[in-house]
Amino acid sequence: MIKNKKEIFVVVCVICCLIFSIVTIFGSWYSSNTSGTLSTGSADIYLDRTEIDSMGQKITQPHDGEEVSYIFNTMYLTIVVLITTILALFGILGYLYSKGKAEILKKIGIICGLTTFILAIITIFYFKLETENLYDTVISTYNSWGGGQIEGLDIGFWYSMKTGGMEVTAGPGISWYLMFSIGIISLSYSLLLVIKSMPEEISLPKKKDNKKYAIIGIIIIVVTIIISTSLVLNSVTSGGDTDECGIELISMTQDPENPTENENVSLTIEISRTSTSWACRPSIECEKYFGYAGGGYDLSETEDNIFTTNFYGGQNGTEIWCVIHFLNEILVDHTIQIGHVERSDITSLSITNVSRSPENPTSQTDSVVVSADITSNVNISDIETMYHIFTPDGTTAGGSGMGWSDGDTYRLQISLSRGGFFPDSSQNEENYPSGSIVLYRIVVKDELENTAVESGSFTIS
Repeated sequence: MIKNKKEIFVVVCVICCLIFSIVTIFGSWYSSNTSGTLSTGSADIYLDRTEIDSMGQKITQPHDGEEVSYIFNTMYLTIVVLITTILALFGILGYLYSKGKAEILKKIGIICGLTTFILAIITIFYFKLETENLYDTVISTYNSWGGGQIEGLDIGFWYSMKTGGMEVTAGPGISWYLMFSIGIISLSYSLLLVIKSMPEEISLPKKKDNKKYAIIGIIIIVVTIIISTSLVLNSVTSGGDTDECGIELISMTQDPENPTENENVSLTIEISRTSTSWACRPSIECEKYFGYAGGGYDLSETEDNIFTTNFYGGQNGTEIWCVIHFLNEILVDHTIQIGHVERSDITSLSITNVSRSPENPTSQTDSVVVSADITSNVNISDIETMYHIFTPDGTTAGGSGMGWSDGDTYRLQISLSRGGFFPDSSQNEENYPSGSIVLYRIVVKDELENTAVESGSFTIS
């Protein structure tokens, strides 16, 4: 039975840890907010999903385990924290209300409390380090794609930056802070129980009992360390072997087939594969031109071997170029038209005499120039170019821009250097490897809204 304020405090602490543990499973672990003239929105990362609010459009993206395997590991650690907290509560309540083996129950409460402390600290630092590593990977990849040198940008676990008329702030959510609180509280009540276990009349337990308690404690701690280590290492070892994936496309569907302005569009593929490892998953790259459409940033596995991406808020006349691939294998090369896209001979708009130099680039080639003659009976209002590079090792790169013209001849330069268009960058020392696939497009619109698109591809030998 509870006899004093210290024991009341211990019980309250354990109950708080229990409540906090439940909240951490369902609450947000990381949040970001964007504000400014160009864009407003927020994103919250939970253990099972990411919720995005972009310009009033709410999207829920279930976690599928590819880039966010560390979040699943965090979830497993959180569940173990909940279990050890429950065991600590049973042990402490048993000690307070039992007349029999009270001391054993008390020691179980202490051991489980200290275990909860260790697990909580492992969880918060693991999540923090993996989130920072993800940022480092994004920055490194951005640089390797030729996006610019941003090594000096300090994006940590907590960050705030202003760029392009927008302010972005990000930091841990309530669940991360609650997990930190669980660690502090569990350590506090465990130490209080240890101190409380030394009454005014000290009665030393028998050596036999000491040995038994020590063995129980060691077993629990060793099991905890093994479970925690295996979960943490899982993010490194669970990648799988991409050579054993055997991915093949079964079907692709677009719904609706003829979307109208602002109508949501889904693109779904079904595949077969010999392994369900997260490494054996297709990826998607999209470009939007002649207008705007949101979404299409990732593929989510809605059912076994069925993957879907969604687009929303598309303007009339917009085209969306989607390439779904696995490493350098192109599974889908598809174009979605929103509303009416004018493509006729009303202005004789045409893209002809397309060529590239060199014709057969190799891994030693720094760049390829694609040339085309663009003509129309009226003024040409817009010319855009875009390309994507898909490598055998899974790296993707791409670019877009205006290129340059010489009379009616238009030229697009495609850089085959991992450092992009930065001649002074040390990253330019390596070109894209043999076997890489390059897809490109030239899209044109004239003053009467007539459009033309020319697509091409080549393989680096």
